[in-house]
Amino acid sequence: MRQTVALEENVRVSVDGENISDPRFLERTYQEAMALVVEIAAYLKNAGKTPEISTDKKINMAYSVESMRMTSALMLVVSWLMVRLAENRGEISTEESMEDDKLLGAREICLAPPSDGADQLPEHFKVYQYRVRDLFERIARMEDHLLMRYKEGKNPVHHLLRHLGNRL
Repeated sequence: MRQTVALEENVRVSVDGENISDPRFLERTYQEAMALVVEIAAYLKNAGKTPEISTDKKINMAYSVESMRMTSALMLVVSWLMVRLAENRGEISTEESMEDDKLLGAREICLAPPSDGADQLPEHFKVYQYRVRDLFERIARMEDHLLMRYKEGKNPVHHLLRHLGNRL
């Protein structure tokens, strides 16, 4: 697993061996997220019509909580990717893309442990939970690296060190 962060302008940032500034990578990840949105929407739409869903109140509550957590996490990921794509296309500035309202939100909710009774949910549902959490965690890692790079770029000490390094 390779993780590097570029300190120079116009240098690509790599996380887990993927160039997260590459428009193809961003588009691929966006398509992955949207495909998952469609799959989960179809599953949730039909879930109430199947005998998989319990009549137990605790399990029904877990189903409701975890369904909302999954859909919220997916919408946050899709929104985040849309901001990155817009930045990459030059539609918004890097500074604008790093504003708080453009960052991945609700990490404490989306990455919280499953609710009581979630272990009794249908296996197919749990697979979706895993896939959404995995995608959210990947995006969170990307954002952490981008934020670190952005903050380093704005730090005058880092700028001075780069400048001195170029002269040596």
